[in-house]
Amino acid sequence: MPETSELDAVLQHASCVRVAAAVASTAVDGEILVDLSDPAELDRLRTAMSVEAVHGFRCMCLGDVRFEFLDADARQLTAVVLHHGATLRWDGWESDAVLADGRLLLLWLNSHGESGPLRQFEEDERRRGRMQTQEAHWRAAMPTTLDDLSVQILSLSQTGESACLDLLTELKVQLRAVPHCRGR
Repeated sequence: MPETSELDAVLQHASCVRVAAAVASTAVDGEILVDLSDPAELDRLRTAMSVEAVHGFRCMCLGDVRFEFLDADARQLTAVVLHHGATLRWDGWESDAVLADGRLLLLWLNSHGESGPLRQFEEDERRRGRMQTQEAHWRAAMPTTLDDLSVQILSLSQTGESACLDLLTELKVQLRAVPHCRGR
């Protein structure tokens, strides 16, 4: 996929990167300057920004971290925004790109004094793990007659929406089939 290497081709010309934890529409606040004149440092960042694919998905948030790449004369070459430790947004792509290894970029940021994104990513992973455990417990406790409705029920718990009348009617029918739920 040629589009996955287009960003890398631009980054090869970067001499410096400004990194901001707070993403604004175009400004970089609280910037951290990293000198990329060391080829090894530039290679580490380019490797950390390697993308797996551009899938056609675009996150609705502004992003977590903005990288502004500058040339040797301190002119902006391009800007890239990290989303949720997993995708990058760059103007050269129609949509966000999935990182080959998001943790690698988070570790690069952490090694340059920006630990917030890694901490947030790890907390999000723990939260997802807790939710998966809760879901597994819920599924185990759910009457098997509701198995075919479990996806719809879980969807409601995730979106906060109310159940439609058809679902409530089907749940009532299914639960009446469970011996200990009859007559309720």
